[in-house]
Amino acid sequence: MTILGKLVVREATRALQTAQRRRIRALERELTQLSSAADRADLAATLDRYPDHQTEEIRTILERQARLSYTRTARGAFGTRL
Repeated sequence: MTILGKLVVREATRALQTAQRRRIRALERELTQLSSAADRADLAATLDRYPDHQTEEIRTILERQARLSYTRTARGAFGTRL
């Protein structure tokens, strides 16, 4: 592959990575709007209808948000870092 070809591939890869990060951030913001336990339970029930490989990204984001929420709650309750 020529130098020009490698540059084109590199720039295309960067553009795809940037688009992927933006898409994930938008999904994270949207999932943050699920503030009640009932909303999260409804989403979990919906996700259970689909194969794991199709819902893995959403489940990963929800798990990360739950961990962050728990950590913030625990810090507030105990006044310490975890």
